[in-house]
Amino acid sequence: EESHEGVRTFQQKLRARTLYEVGNALPLLEEIEGRTSPAIQEVEVFLVLGLWAAFERFLRDYLQEKGMVLQQHLQPSVFANSWYNHFSKNVERWEPREILDFLKDSLLTTPTQQKLVNKTQQILTYRNWVAHANPNRFHGREELQTTYRTLNDIINILLQY
Repeated sequence: EESHEGVRTFQQKLRARTLYEVGNALPLLEEIEGRTSPAIQEVEVFLVLGLWAAFERFLRDYLQEKGMVLQQHLQPSVFANSWYNHFSKNVERWEPREILDFLKDSLLTTPTQQKLVNKTQQILTYRNWVAHANPNRFHGREELQTTYRTLNDIINILLQY
């Protein structure tokens, strides 16, 4: 029971931190909604990058926390600790698309959840386009409110487990 309480406490902290980070952008989203100046468009781009960064950090932290359950139950403990350290380090190297595919195949399996993952993959494509400044492969513009809602919906679904 103590480990369940620890997991709940971790999830509450994770939810609070992640939603706080992502939610900090909301006043800016409302302030610039409907404006089209180049400066506003650049701010929107950076807000999408910030939303994605907070979301991706959440995914990695979430998987590492879930891995701790195995660490607590594997025997011998020296093996469990070594396994967890290896897993935790490698989660940092996983491609975001791999993480999304893994979640789509395991936890996000309903048609609505699958659509959320597909939308999240579109956001990732946009994020990659922005981050790598590749003008030859423009993938459109992601709406800030939609980006926030999509990423937040996935966070809330995952926190149910």
